[in-house]
Amino acid sequence: MLNGRNLTPAKQIKLRWFILLFIFALLAVVVVYLTSILGNSPQNILPPELHPTEQTYEQVISFINSDDTDTIEYGEGFNCVDSSIRLWLHARWQGISAYPMRINYEDSAINHMVVIFPTADRGDIIIEPQDDLQIRPQIGQRYNGKMVNGLYILELSWFPIEGSPTLDSSYKIEE
Repeated sequence: MLNGRNLTPAKQIKLRWFILLFIFALLAVVVVYLTSILGNSPQNILPPELHPTEQTYEQVISFINSDDTDTIEYGEGFNCVDSSIRLWLHARWQGISAYPMRINYEDSAINHMVVIFPTADRGDIIIEPQDDLQIRPQIGQRYNGKMVNGLYILELSWFPIEGSPTLDSSYKIEE
């Protein structure tokens, strides 16, 4: 006891503050460490920005010829969806504008997926990723032995081509 005061409660309060400060400091260190590992710039992991009006037919064909998606055996475990998504992602990482495109068939629950590449000089090019063939599916015509009743591109969600903010509402495949 010092000057008639008891020091025991002060020691308890100091211990509580010390524990709180220690926990706060530990959390701060963890946050700084995670920030340094993860980085503070999510742009580092995103594909490059795309400029579809600037890419040419030759650039797209050159990319298609260099891509190896068509060399993977098509079948169970690697179907049209897998190959389309792979080709699309490879294109995006190379700075080539592309969109996965779903072909809906009449009287069928099974659809087909391909990739569409807009070009400045020849319009839209549609590619079968399994064999790199250029195709021209059209609503009301047969493709793969089935009647096509819808064409959709994937942006943030599936849009019918006539309602796509990316493609012209008067969508027409040009040669």
